[in-house]
Amino acid sequence: MINKKNGKRVGLLLATILTGSLAMNGYATETDYSFTDDYSKEQLLELDRVIHAKLNNIAGNTISDEQPISVEYCAITQDNNYNYLDVKIRNNGSENLVEGVSLYFQILDEQGDSLEDKSLWFERVDAGQGVTSSLWIDGNLSTPVEDIVSIKFFEVYVSDTQTKTAFEVPYVFDGSGNDTIDTSTVNQSMENEETSNEEVAESISVELEPNFIFHTEAVSVPEDEAKYETLSVGSSGDAVLRMQEELATQGFLATTPDGQFGNNTKASVTSFQESVGLTATGDADSVTLEILYGEYVEPEVDVEAALQEQTWLFNGGENTILNGISFSDNVATVAQVYFDGNGKHDNDSTACAYKVSEGTITLTMVDGTEMEIPYEVKNGQLCLNNGEWMTISEVKAGLQGNWECRYLDDFTKLSFEYRATIAGDTFSNENANSNGYYFGPYEGAYTLNFGGFDADFMHSRDWYYNIIDGEVVLLHYERILSRAEQGLKGQYGYSF
Repeated sequence: MINKKNGKRVGLLLATILTGSLAMNGYATETDYSFTDDYSKEQLLELDRVIHAKLNNIAGNTISDEQPISVEYCAITQDNNYNYLDVKIRNNGSENLVEGVSLYFQILDEQGDSLEDKSLWFERVDAGQGVTSSLWIDGNLSTPVEDIVSIKFFEVYVSDTQTKTAFEVPYVFDGSGNDTIDTSTVNQSMENEETSNEEVAESISVELEPNFIFHTEAVSVPEDEAKYETLSVGSSGDAVLRMQEELATQGFLATTPDGQFGNNTKASVTSFQESVGLTATGDADSVTLEILYGEYVEPEVDVEAALQEQTWLFNGGENTILNGISFSDNVATVAQVYFDGNGKHDNDSTACAYKVSEGTITLTMVDGTEMEIPYEVKNGQLCLNNGEWMTISEVKAGLQGNWECRYLDDFTKLSFEYRATIAGDTFSNENANSNGYYFGPYEGAYTLNFGGFDADFMHSRDWYYNIIDGEVVLLHYERILSRAEQGLKGQYGYSF
């Protein structure tokens, strides 16, 4: 089911509730449940009973160190006319699986015959967490997406321990885009035998779920409230001349003011914005100009409203992990993505309560512990955790410029160099290797998603970003790029 809606990626759950079926040796079952809004309460109760029975049969017969792995869903999604197979697994055990999980599956036709075999790799699956991995169907499968009828998972490797199973995820490509119900409550009931079937079924429609919202638009002052019109590259006239003269007076502009907003003026505006704690965009908006002219008056800011207007991004504890938090009425949702050699993967999101007091936001976790986040309002902008939590506009501003990365691949013994330039809303990149091959340039408009880029150029899904030590960085898969003076070199500009 691929739902094309406004050109954005829409992932639909195609099958769920396969909990426990990977968590044992020598156990095979055909699971072909798919969930729609047409399922009745009685059907859900029967499903819950069947799953309970299967779990009872395999109790104590789990993978080494009692690491049960379950497959939570299988989805086919579409991004910029490319098709992807997304599979989410969960570690139901108490120990982190740091050596990774390999999941093998077959693509089946209408007769149930295997068309081809493939696998997905999950680099790390922490205890109690769910992780999603994606396979590019168009580039990695010989089977056209419209011919995929069912997907049958038949083998899993966990930390070099092979565990065989068989269960089928039915998939029908009909383009209907019908939503499926959330069966997380049924999953939870499997871990608690005291929970009655009636309670599980009745709570499905009322259980609150985390609701992570990624805001792609930066918050700005409405035009009718702005004292000055925004000046940017290409602007000219008396307004630009006045700004340049003030920038020169304060030591930010070394050239003679001429009333023309060019790249030198943009660099001067950027430096000024950085000096006063504004998001360094290089565009002189009303707040920038008011501060420059000494006319700025700190407005009253509704902190809760400002929290809900933005998505806040921050480091997840490692260079390849990014956290995000969005706020709604009394509920904050924390989500996480991580990056590895297979791309970007979603971890679970968690909902928690929050309250705002003077200078502090207090998050109350599900276990009752509290975390205090300091905030301040500066130049009309809300600043969280001493600036370490960034908005989407701050991340975009931090990505601007040239980036480079060169490394030696241990497997091929080849040297690779990747270069990228992000200028405004345009992303350009290329790469070359010591075997004499050059790829690129790839260029196109982009918007930021949670940890990555939505763009219309090839391999845009290979690029990501993170926040490390308070600075925005660009990543190619799990490799971190460094700032570079030079942009793209072109086909003949590389030497190894």
